Amino acid sequence: MPNTQFITAGLVVQRHGRHLECVRTLQTNLVFQDVEDGSYVELDTSDFLTELAEQKTLVVDAKATDDYIDFPDSEPESTVPFFALTDSQQVKLDIRLTFVKGIHKRKITRGQRRLLEEAAAEITKEINDRIENPRYTLKSPPSPATLNRWLHRYEMGRLEASSLIPLSALKSHPHRLDPRNEALVDEAIHTTLFATGIRNISEIHRSYLDQVERYNRQQRTHQKPELPAVGLATLWRRIQAIPKIERDTAIYGRQQAVAMNRVSRGHLPSAFALEYVEIDHGQLDIYAIDDLLYIPLGLPWITIFRDRHTGIVLGFYISFRKTSLQSIFGGMRHSIYPHDRVSTIWPDISSYWPAGFGLNYVSDRGGDFLSPRYRLALWEMGSDPQYCERKTPWHKAGIERFIGQTNHELLETLPGRTFPFRGSPRDYDSRRQAVIRFSTLVYLIHKWIAEAYHHSPHSRKLASPLERWDKSVAEMPIPVPPSPEKLLVITGELHQRKIGYDGITFEWLNYTAPELQDICHDLGHINIPTIINPDNLAHASAIDPRTKRSFRMFSTTPEYTTGLSLIQHRFLRRNTKIELTRSNAATTLNETRAMIQETLAEEILQKQTAEKLRLHKAAILAGINSNSVLDGEIRSVADVMKAIKAVESRHTGLSRQETGANTSAGSNDIPHFSWI
Repeated sequence: MPNTQFITAGLVVQRHGRHLECVRTLQTNLVFQDVEDGSYVELDTSDFLTELAEQKTLVVDAKATDDYIDFPDSEPESTVPFFALTDSQQVKLDIRLTFVKGIHKRKITRGQRRLLEEAAAEITKEINDRIENPRYTLKSPPSPATLNRWLHRYEMGRLEASSLIPLSALKSHPHRLDPRNEALVDEAIHTTLFATGIRNISEIHRSYLDQVERYNRQQRTHQKPELPAVGLATLWRRIQAIPKIERDTAIYGRQQAVAMNRVSRGHLPSAFALEYVEIDHGQLDIYAIDDLLYIPLGLPWITIFRDRHTGIVLGFYISFRKTSLQSIFGGMRHSIYPHDRVSTIWPDISSYWPAGFGLNYVSDRGGDFLSPRYRLALWEMGSDPQYCERKTPWHKAGIERFIGQTNHELLETLPGRTFPFRGSPRDYDSRRQAVIRFSTLVYLIHKWIAEAYHHSPHSRKLASPLERWDKSVAEMPIPVPPSPEKLLVITGELHQRKIGYDGITFEWLNYTAPELQDICHDLGHINIPTIINPDNLAHASAIDPRTKRSFRMFSTTPEYTTGLSLIQHRFLRRNTKIELTRSNAATTLNETRAMIQETLAEEILQKQTAEKLRLHKAAILAGINSNSVLDGEIRSVADVMKAIKAVESRHTGLSRQETGANTSAGSNDIPHFSWI
């Protein structure tokens, strides 16, 4: 893949301030040589991947040969990131990449007009089948000339997906004036705007026209060509190119300009492995109960990431949401980086668990998999989306079989098991029999995959998934995963927000970072792309419009946003009876969050009400998912212990065992099964 580097000999990294070149790959270790002193460093592959995920080790874009290492003189010219394109530009880029990659897979080259026409008709039908918005439906296939132009741009761009970005996204306004006219424009701006503080564009333009007329009068006297005057639009662009704080200083003075362009800083800074990865959603046939209240929440859904070649389950995501981009991106984060947290939280899960991102992601044609946001996220990482034909589950039989195997082998004998394909035993109520806590279910699936499934030999291949993985990695290196910050930007929700005095405001939440002040000094209070993390509103990212690079922002109210998901925040806003303002937003939302949690706890603890509630929706609002378990967060439909204790004091007749009513009920310790 064009944007992908592999963990093999020739890889150059920066570690502890030293540049190291990978000179040899062993079965489980990597041997690096210091570029300067020639000393050798041997690292365990798992430790190396962990350092990459924690950004203690960085991959250097350098070319290594037997004779020398060529470091780039400067950073490559930045292009427009895929997530910064408009919706229509994203769809255009998606369509162009689909055509070009489809033609390459058919091994058709430029100039083969008849073959290009046939391929264009086939690919157009495939695109129209998956596009739901009729606005973007292709009325006719592109001509062979258009396809030749796209292929030429793609091949001349070294097979980079960014080479097919629509030119409308790359438009700029270069300076095309002759030097004399440029000098007159600068003189008019400085003599009016900066010298006298006049900010009316018409007056500045009149001053410029007077200077042009005086210059042309001299030209006519000497019978020389006259100078054409520029319009208001050109003059306006020249003024806007001046940093905003300099313009405001000329008009209002330095002190007021700094006050106008300030941003609150908030709190002080306290035919090999991974070639094809299959993704699918499935429902687990068991009722999970709340970690704190011990009431059935519903049937969880699981999103699986499985390597096709080896059968390794790279990662998964469990929640009570049926299917969504949040489930896909949550499982992707779990599958890409090493699973060190699993053995830390549960020491009895000690087997090696591989992880990594695939070169191709194979899925069905669900709406979440067909969205441009999902497809462009994969292309941004250097991967390709692949789709199975409709109603052909055998095209990804391995992952379909795994979901069935999980329900049959792991969940078959557990209390609360459901029977979707056959009748349940007489007098069996799966809801009333449910005793498996959600965190216990997450633990059981982790343990079953790492300690049982990965070690079970395949009936035909006569080797376990872990053995096939070790053999494949020894023959073919695995790709370097993207950094966590890049993955967060790629998989977050993109919004356009204006820089204000309180930083970036999103749905009454304020975010700030030092970079916002620099942007405001140069460009003023402008709109910038803002990426929201829907799983945790404590932090967000933004794109610097000057460099097209992302940076991290933090919430100015961490006591409210820490661990709060976007869907929870919107639920709290809908249930807030007081009109929110800039001064009361943080306090009102905090009070609403505590009030709703206490009310919900009171209703759920009443048995008759609990049976009527649609508790899986409450679990979604509470943000109960497998990643929160790994993060060590206790989440419940009534997750504030003081609210539960307050309710319990009003319900003295409620019978709960003392061993199950402590604050560690929903913790991530190894579950005790004596009470099952």
